[in-house]
Amino acid sequence: CGMAAERTTFVGALVPAEIKPLAKLLAGLQPKQGDQALRGIVDVCLDSFQGTAAPENKVAELLASFQLKEDTLNDLFAGIHALLTHAFRTPDALLKQDVVREDLEFLGIPAEYLKTLLGAIFSPRRAAIVGALESSRVRLPRLANLQWRVDVSISTSSLKRAMRPSVLLQTTLSNGEISTFEASVDQFHQLRYNVAYVLKEMEEVEKKLQA
Repeated sequence: CGMAAERTTFVGALVPAEIKPLAKLLAGLQPKQGDQALRGIVDVCLDSFQGTAAPENKVAELLASFQLKEDTLNDLFAGIHALLTHAFRTPDALLKQDVVREDLEFLGIPAEYLKTLLGAIFSPRRAAIVGALESSRVRLPRLANLQWRVDVSISTSSLKRAMRPSVLLQTTLSNGEISTFEASVDQFHQLRYNVAYVLKEMEEVEKKLQA
């Protein structure tokens, strides 16, 4: 338990449910056929990342050739697919081969399968796969434009001479949605503080990932 608290792997601080049983599943494969079966599953995963569906006979071939149960094959595919997805979504600058090897060992992946998984993660197809995953990712609209001005309320219904400043902001998102809102000076300072705080936290997280 102490070890789990000390290391965050490329799959995240919490190991996804699909990846948790992967070590046990791989350890249960027949030694001589295990790596060939893994290579077949990895090939199907790499093709799927680039939008190529596996031929219908591929699954039947894997089941027959390596004497795998259908449930076992499904769980293996889910685990390998999730593992590779996390690896391909991790920026290249943060993905070092020796560190990834240690991560895989930490996750309990048997030593005889490390070479195949490392070969897939650092495959020559990596750039194309990363591009395909990036283009298919669901994204929230981005801030495309921000306009602002300062208004001063000279008077209110209760005060003849108020001279109260406020900030009027208009945001335009990448999907074309426009929102306009008004903030008092105190509210604007709170907004400025919260944005600065979030940026600082993001920098701290980035430093930890690069350490």
